[in-house]
Amino acid sequence: MVVDDNPENLKVLSFILKDVGYQTALALDGTEALQILENNPIDLVLLDIMMPNQDGYELCSQIKSYDKFADIPIIFISALHSTNDIVKALNYGGVDFITKPFQSEEVKARVATQMKISKQTQELKELNAAKNKFFSIISHDLRTPFTTIIGFSNLLENRIDELDKKTIREFTSIIQNSSKQAVAMLTNLSEWSRTQTGRMSFNPQPIDFKIMLDTVVDLLSESARQKFIIVSTELSDLQEVTADSEMIGAVLRNLLSNAIKYTRPGGKINITALPFQQGLKVTVTDNGVGIELENLCKLFRIDENLTTLGTQNEEGTGLGLILCKEFIDKHHGKIWVESEIGKGSSFSFTIPKKSIVTV
Repeated sequence: MVVDDNPENLKVLSFILKDVGYQTALALDGTEALQILENNPIDLVLLDIMMPNQDGYELCSQIKSYDKFADIPIIFISALHSTNDIVKALNYGGVDFITKPFQSEEVKARVATQMKISKQTQELKELNAAKNKFFSIISHDLRTPFTTIIGFSNLLENRIDELDKKTIREFTSIIQNSSKQAVAMLTNLSEWSRTQTGRMSFNPQPIDFKIMLDTVVDLLSESARQKFIIVSTELSDLQEVTADSEMIGAVLRNLLSNAIKYTRPGGKINITALPFQQGLKVTVTDNGVGIELENLCKLFRIDENLTTLGTQNEEGTGLGLILCKEFIDKHHGKIWVESEIGKGSSFSFTIPKKSIVTV
């Protein structure tokens, strides 16, 4: 975004930036600039200082006061050129300063440098969030099911002679469910770690989607049965797609597992796979507890720590949905959720009929 009260400067700067492939948004004052920020994903701001009503220093300070805009780098661009002016701009939160009259190559070079720094900063934040998520799962989330397994197996070992069959059956059921929960966590953790270290290859091949879906439903049928949940499927004539079977299988497994977790006993889950543009749209719909509106945007983000207990206090790490997004992104598809509290959720993803290989 370029902010300058001089339309000619906006025109020239826009031309310079578009020449090297940047998309530009133009604002004549602070009000327009804030509206653009609210409605567009802005990566960097070029900001004039001497503007009527609100100068660049004030606008920079206002932008930085919003948490959602605070990390956007701002380069001041002004006819002011004294050391005091430059220091003042940096103290207000600017990352660089370009003096007017500006040179085309200098603008390109400084913008490219800040864009590179911004990208590296974001990558570092994501890596740090990934590290925190990893340690959280290892130190806390995995401990819970194993603590349950050890506790109830100790009870069985020490009191087996005095327990009736009903109690023994209850204890073994708890141990079994906790074991499945631990295995699911370890599976997601293993798959996710392989993606982070580049050890998980992407091998799209023609696959029969019906066979894959039936396999996943069979795998989780016992979990659904224990909660008296009915799982139904609806497939179109499009049976074969080109995709990585391991990745798409993991996506289906996680979405269905979550649907079972958050559906009340006696509920229903419906899985549809229908043609969508040049590919397939898959939707897993439940009539479970639903998700708060403000939490929808957090579900697929590694830097958000959002976990909710299932309808029978089942625990999770939140890693499954992050993994789903990474796998669908790899296929150049999209994944999203629609939900209403008390009525349920629908998780959908698309995969092209022939996925493009990415490295």
